[in-house]
Amino acid sequence: MAVGLIKILRMVIQYYNQQFNCNLRDEISKKHIEKIYVWVFAWAVGATLISDDYPKFERIVADTFPVEVLPRGSLFACLVRITKTDGLVDINYTQWNDIIPQFEYTKGMSYFDMVVQTKETVAHGWFLEQAVNTNCPMFITGVTGTGKTIMVNSTVEKLRDDGHIALMQITFSAKTASFTTQLSIEQKLQTQRKKGRTILMPPPGKKFVVFVDDVNMPSLEQYGAQPPIELLRQFIDYRGVYDRKSFNWKDVDNTILICACGPPGGGRSPITVRFTRHFALLSVPNSSDETLSWIFSTILKAFLKNNHFKSEIVDLSENYSIVNATLQMYSEIQKALLPTPEKSHYVFNLRDVSKIFQGILQAKPMIYQKSEQMVRLWAHETCRVLMDRLINQQDQDWFKENLVKNIFLFFKIEYKVNELFDSQPPLIFADFQKRAELADRIYEEVRDYNQLIKVINEYMMEYTKMNLVLFKDAIEHLTRISRVLRQQRGHYMLVGVGGSGKKSLTQLGAVLAGCKIETIESKKNYGKKEFKEDLFRMMCAVGIDNRLVAFSFSDTQILQEGFLEDVNNLLNSGEVPNMLTKDDLEIINQGLQAEARELKINDIYPYFVQKIRSNLHVVLGLSPIGGQLRVRLRMFPSLVNCCTIEWLHKWPQEALMSVAEMFLESLEFDGLTKDMRQNLYQMCVHVHQSVEKKCDEFYAALKRNVYVTPKSYLDLIESYKTLLMMKKEELQSNKMKLSSGLHKLHEANSIISDLKVKLTEMQPILKQKTIDQEQLLQKLQIDSTEANRVKQLVSEEERQVNEQASRIKETKAEADKILNEAIPTLNAATEALNTLNRNDISEIKSNNNPQPIVRFTLECVSILFEEKLDWDSIKKLLADPNFLSKMKGLDVGSKLKQLVIQNLFQIWFKKVSVAAKSICEWVRAVSEFTDVNNDVEKKKSQVEAMNQQLDKANKVLLQKQSELAQVVRKVTELEIQFNQNKQEKDRLDQDIQTTEQRLIRAEELTVGLADEQERWKIKVESLAEEIQLLLGNVFLGGSTVAYMGPFTGTFRNQLIQNWMEKATELTIPLSEKYNFESVLGDALEIQQWAANGLPNDTVSKSNGIIQKYSRSYPMFIDPQLQANTWIKNSYRDHNLKVLKITQEGLIKHIENAVQTGIPLLLEDVQEQLDNFLEPLLLKQFNVINRRKMIKIGDREVEFDPNFKLFFSTKLANPQFLPEIFIRVTVINFTVTEQGLEEQLLGDVVQIEKPEMEEEKKDLIKRISTGNMNLRKNEEKILNLLANSKGMILDNVDLIENLKISKQDAIQVKESLVTQEQKSAEIEAARQQYLPVATRGSLLYFVIADFTLVDPMYQFSLNYFKRLYQNVIRNSEKNDDIKIRINTLIDGITETIYSNVCRGLFNQHKRIFSFLMTVKIQLNAKQISFGEWNLFVRGASLSVQPPAMPNTVKLSPKVWNELYQLTTVHQNFIQIYNQTLTNFKEIEQLIQSDNPWSLLSESLTPFQKLMIVKVLREEETLYAMTYYVDAILGKKFTSNNQASIEDIFNDTDHKTPFIFILSQGADPLSSLMRLANQKKISSEKLRIISLGQGQGIIAEKAIESGVKSGDWVILQNCHLGKSFMPTLEKRLEWFEDPELQSSFNTGFRLMLTSMPCDYFPVSVLQNSIKLTTEPPKGLKSNMFKSYTDLSSEQVENCEKKEPWKKLLYSLAFFHAVVQERRKFGPLGWNIRYEFNDSDLETSYTLLRNFLDLPQDIPWDAIVYVIGEITYGGRVTDDWDRRCLLTILTKFINEDALNDGYSFSDSGIYKQPGEMNIDGYRNLINKFPDFEKP
Repeated sequence: MAVGLIKILRMVIQYYNQQFNCNLRDEISKKHIEKIYVWVFAWAVGATLISDDYPKFERIVADTFPVEVLPRGSLFACLVRITKTDGLVDINYTQWNDIIPQFEYTKGMSYFDMVVQTKETVAHGWFLEQAVNTNCPMFITGVTGTGKTIMVNSTVEKLRDDGHIALMQITFSAKTASFTTQLSIEQKLQTQRKKGRTILMPPPGKKFVVFVDDVNMPSLEQYGAQPPIELLRQFIDYRGVYDRKSFNWKDVDNTILICACGPPGGGRSPITVRFTRHFALLSVPNSSDETLSWIFSTILKAFLKNNHFKSEIVDLSENYSIVNATLQMYSEIQKALLPTPEKSHYVFNLRDVSKIFQGILQAKPMIYQKSEQMVRLWAHETCRVLMDRLINQQDQDWFKENLVKNIFLFFKIEYKVNELFDSQPPLIFADFQKRAELADRIYEEVRDYNQLIKVINEYMMEYTKMNLVLFKDAIEHLTRISRVLRQQRGHYMLVGVGGSGKKSLTQLGAVLAGCKIETIESKKNYGKKEFKEDLFRMMCAVGIDNRLVAFSFSDTQILQEGFLEDVNNLLNSGEVPNMLTKDDLEIINQGLQAEARELKINDIYPYFVQKIRSNLHVVLGLSPIGGQLRVRLRMFPSLVNCCTIEWLHKWPQEALMSVAEMFLESLEFDGLTKDMRQNLYQMCVHVHQSVEKKCDEFYAALKRNVYVTPKSYLDLIESYKTLLMMKKEELQSNKMKLSSGLHKLHEANSIISDLKVKLTEMQPILKQKTIDQEQLLQKLQIDSTEANRVKQLVSEEERQVNEQASRIKETKAEADKILNEAIPTLNAATEALNTLNRNDISEIKSNNNPQPIVRFTLECVSILFEEKLDWDSIKKLLADPNFLSKMKGLDVGSKLKQLVIQNLFQIWFKKVSVAAKSICEWVRAVSEFTDVNNDVEKKKSQVEAMNQQLDKANKVLLQKQSELAQVVRKVTELEIQFNQNKQEKDRLDQDIQTTEQRLIRAEELTVGLADEQERWKIKVESLAEEIQLLLGNVFLGGSTVAYMGPFTGTFRNQLIQNWMEKATELTIPLSEKYNFESVLGDALEIQQWAANGLPNDTVSKSNGIIQKYSRSYPMFIDPQLQANTWIKNSYRDHNLKVLKITQEGLIKHIENAVQTGIPLLLEDVQEQLDNFLEPLLLKQFNVINRRKMIKIGDREVEFDPNFKLFFSTKLANPQFLPEIFIRVTVINFTVTEQGLEEQLLGDVVQIEKPEMEEEKKDLIKRISTGNMNLRKNEEKILNLLANSKGMILDNVDLIENLKISKQDAIQVKESLVTQEQKSAEIEAARQQYLPVATRGSLLYFVIADFTLVDPMYQFSLNYFKRLYQNVIRNSEKNDDIKIRINTLIDGITETIYSNVCRGLFNQHKRIFSFLMTVKIQLNAKQISFGEWNLFVRGASLSVQPPAMPNTVKLSPKVWNELYQLTTVHQNFIQIYNQTLTNFKEIEQLIQSDNPWSLLSESLTPFQKLMIVKVLREEETLYAMTYYVDAILGKKFTSNNQASIEDIFNDTDHKTPFIFILSQGADPLSSLMRLANQKKISSEKLRIISLGQGQGIIAEKAIESGVKSGDWVILQNCHLGKSFMPTLEKRLEWFEDPELQSSFNTGFRLMLTSMPCDYFPVSVLQNSIKLTTEPPKGLKSNMFKSYTDLSSEQVENCEKKEPWKKLLYSLAFFHAVVQERRKFGPLGWNIRYEFNDSDLETSYTLLRNFLDLPQDIPWDAIVYVIGEITYGGRVTDDWDRRCLLTILTKFINEDALNDGYSFSDSGIYKQPGEMNIDGYRNLINKFPDFEKP
């Protein structure tokens, strides 16, 4: 403080020196010095106090300094001002109020530019300005919200405007590193080299100011330092820093440091004085109400007046109503709602008050016309800022009542709480009620609630793909998010469990606010670099592209806490230190260059940051589960200070009802009335809320969190709809098949009687038809003979006629042939005529005297034309114009005249006349044709005559044929009649045969399917009833699938019972004896599951069904690997891929499985899942080109619908976060007592009767197969019946198939009956061993529950089974089954106890044996649950005992418990009555040293224990030991320590050996002895003590050790927390059969560790454990001493008898000095750490003395042991004297005598000489509890 005073004094002097350009020290007087000093003293010392102490300080100052140097008012209210007039210096005081600048409001200015100066800010700003000018480091402190940051920024900003200052702001957080801090500062400075020195300096002509906000936030490292602060201290001390790479020194010039912080607490740490001593310290006081009122009223008045609001609204600022009401609410909430671990965000500061006014300043004068509107706006903004963060209804009710009260006090408006907060519409303000541009939106109260919902729906449908139910709470959340995102620097924090809708609300809220939603994609290897790249991308979108961006950031995306550090900086300052590279800055400069030029901005980067601060909105989605939220809020204060916080509560009933209504509205089902639908909605709500309550009970009972989220509720509804439709279709289909089958059978039954009647009627008809048929046959034979005779006659006539017709035909053909031969000649002649023309004819005609031959020719022509032969007639003929045509058309066939013309004329004619020649040829041809034609005519005549004869013959033939036809017709008619009669007879015969066959088949069908028919009738009725009950049954089934997975059987039953009662109350149809397995399970499928390894208990079968129908991939809680085994067996034939969650290349394996559709099992899952799995788990599919794609890691892969995914964890009690419950279906597969009992029964029978167990397994498979075949046969029968067409009795194939199927079914049934009988016989034989399995199951669950006692007590089921099976194999055999079973039970109990106990601390061994005993007796019903509950929980407060008599002297608590004993068992009535009648005996019992021995033998041991607990509670531990002794025997109460040698024999190269340490115990010496015994050389021993940097060495030692056979000893594993996952991974090698072949069997891995909860569970479960702790009790000490001794050590001495006796004495002495420590100062004045090495040294010294060839040197032995070996540790003289006295009692000559007593009680005496086993047996008989 003195340093600070001097710094401020120097700062003031330097300031005025610079102002007057002189040295004031030479010019001011002493009086002036005093004035300056007093003022500086006030600000250097007094200003560090809280404002409440200012008056006290000023009184001290007034008493200390003369009045003339003091101002009239407060020293803190004035500035000392030095003036110089005419060379004279004067010093006066000036009030800060006189120099406060006036606040100027500009319409439309940013809220964050509204800075109202006060005297405090002016004063601190003045000091800060002078500090910068004079290079004086300044440290400013004050509580959050006092304006430290604003004051520093505004002051430095003012200086920077002058161009002489460069500012850099850093905000520290808990995770800030010194390297980041140094790098951030260096990046802002320029590097120069001068004379070999590296100098960092600001740009030329500027001073660099580093402002570090929240400087005390960095968390303390292991040794209490804060590296970033140490870096700053180094910079101030030495004006430089070291280069991080070269370690060279770098000077930092012209740089000044300003620090600010809040007081320590809430994540802030005290700062070392070594740092603060360099600063001038100023404390910014809490602003007074007057100051705050002045600030906010100034802003509010200016806003209202400049925006021309009405006077009644302006009056609210003038009379300070709004301001005072706000400050009153702020003050009250600060006092009433204090932060607690659960409410760590209840941190209210003036930033919250500022946010309220920021909200009010959104008002528009055109909307807000009345003062009441402004009051409602104020109430709304106050609720949003202050109330929304409250976590419970109680706090919210308090706030609402206070708000209503203050509205009345300050505004004189009276509201009731319900009127203001529960009105319709609710109190909501929004600016998106009307669709408009963002700049034109109006923030106003919602009047039309339905219109608001409509608008939100429009935005949702238009801009998103979501389908949200807009219930009231959702609407309010959306308006609140939108409200904040519309404000400058508006940031939001949604706090709610996973699945509560944070992401959906953020997305839609951002859309309503006009923001683009941005987030990060968490993927494998996503780190700080990628996160900063994403941040820069968003910052560029805002700063360069001028977009409004909402950055959604959830806690599942916080892969590193460093992410939150960057977000913390982004919230506080708009930038992230050390994030931007030079290239990034260049991008910013280029992107904003044009815009900056237009706005005349010189410095682009600050403008960029300003845009980021205003328009990049961060929306955080955090979960309140666990302590992480509290830690993060403490480490990163900007999360609270800069965010508006909203706590998402559980969905209210109204929301649950709305969601149910929306999703179930479209559900269609027979009988689903409107009332029933409403009941279903109520049932949905009840189920969800009942599970929420049961989760709390589950945690209270088992300390395991189960989270029910809104997603669970949606899954319930969707599961219900899906399962209801599925079951409806399934049952209706089955019913239809069965009904169809029954109809076919009924049809067959109904026609049997008709068929019998018809058969009777048809038989006589058939007989008559047979007689008629014979008569017709005889007549047909006679008529056929006659017809044949006639037929022969007619045939002969036909033959003759045919021959005659043939001859006629031949003759006619011959004539035609001759004629056809002549026709060509005629045609040729006629063709020759074509060559003639009219001139040729005229030439002949003109010749009056033609040649004779010509004339002759023409005469022939005339003859042919029947003309005269004279020449005139010929000429006349030739003159006919048609002469040639007539010639051509002449019918030569009719000309019978003969013409003789010779060939020789032709040559001559040619010479005479060509025309004559042609005519001659024609005449000649006609003549020849005429000759031929005459012959033809003759033949024609002949043919005609023959035809006439033929006609006569035909007439005769026709008559005969007619006669034949009549005969044939008669015969045909007889044949037709015969055939018809025959057909009728055959038809009747066929009908009779068909009817007989139908009767046979009908009987086969009806008799064969008679059983099925009856069963089907019952089944159809049952199915009809089931369909009617589906509404309720499937609802409970869907609820079970959606919610039950994580719960144990007991809690499941409780929930089912609760739901059934509610369903009955709501009249929802439901089975009276509802059974989950019968509703959704398939009996045959469950049998198959059992064959594949699924335990046969109810819980496990339910788990299988839940896994089958769950909407998400299952996560099995499977510490006993039951689910693993079942899944592996079930999907072995489907190429199941089994992977570890930590396996390398996991993403590639998953991608391959998803694409190929093979099932995938991920084992050893921890409490969190990698984020890259999220798209797959949430099934976020994208359809691309009709292909369903899913993103895994960085790749989009095609999704195969056959893909299945299973997770399993070995954690017995995992604490999954809600996000896990959202992504997967958690199913609790922890083994149940019933399931384990069945497994252990199988193990014992497998060993005792292996053939029986194998036969049973085979029978299970055969029965399962048989049942499946039965079902297939039944389905086949039903399908055949359903698909049959026409008369079913005519379908022979169908009947035959039915017969075959029925025969198969009968064979299967018979086989099943035989198999089930055999199975029952086997099961009866197996049940003989049930007590053995029951005992094993009971013991395992005691062991499993013991994990709650200490995290190191982990024992796997496989380890337990190994012990269990070894006992069965190695125990004594006996043919008597009862003796054998008792032997096994005793052997298992003892072996399990001894093996488990060696891994337990002594204090827990008795608890373990006690719980074992109780569990056994509870199962045997030897202890009632009433007795056990009373023992554990004590007396019930609800039971009032009768008044205690005066004679009874007991406390009320004891009296109440004693009375309540009588309510659990009648045996207690006797002691109660004895208390009333003879209290002295009870008093004697109470005062007895051993009350157990005085209790009546009529009481059971447990009842004795209960009485001891009631009457002598301090004796309960001893009584528990007696109780165990009485039930199980002495061996279960001894705390004998197992030796390392014995346990070593149980280890192998695959099984680690773990030593669980306690304080003061170190097993290394014992291990070294063991190594010597096993002849392990030092080269083969690798001893590594884990700690920093030792993990890699240990890993390499294991890798080399497994090959070379070394012993690797890893000490203090609890110090190597970071190495534990690596150790677990390395030990997974031991399970890999491929690697085991390369292991050296001599390898041993030994680990030592203190108990810790981070030790790998899998390593603990599969290892041999041994606790090492100092023994407690005389008996335990002695036993340990003799356990550590070997037989050789006891026997190896020259003086054997004295050696053995003194060895025993020395061990007894060691035990006594050890046990004296438990008595505190009564034992030793100072607690000494005597240990085994003292005893071992004493052994060696004693043997050395005894080996000397002389008498025993008693004094030397006592001195060396008492003064040196043990006495060397003793520092107190009285303790030394006591030690020697005790030693002389054990080491003396009398101690060599048998029977020498070591104690006054005479219990502990010197035994005779014996071997080491004799000594151990003797010690074992010592009392368990020794007297003091």
